[in-house]
Amino acid sequence: MEPVRRELLDALAKLSELYPQVRLGQFIANFTSSSEGPYRDSVYDIEDEELLESVRRILQHAARD
Repeated sequence: MEPVRRELLDALAKLSELYPQVRLGQFIANFTSSSEGPYRDSVYDIEDEELLESVRRILQHAARD
């Protein structure tokens, strides 16, 4: 497994622990729409790196709260 994918899955696991009431599909939809990439509204086209950056932003925000 590529390191980016492993980190992304680990980060999603952390988010699931922080926000157990949020469904995984909700996370993916929210991160896709907050992506900075050229296909930011398409779940199908988002790259793992873009999704990871979105997840990192949420984790950083959660750490500040």
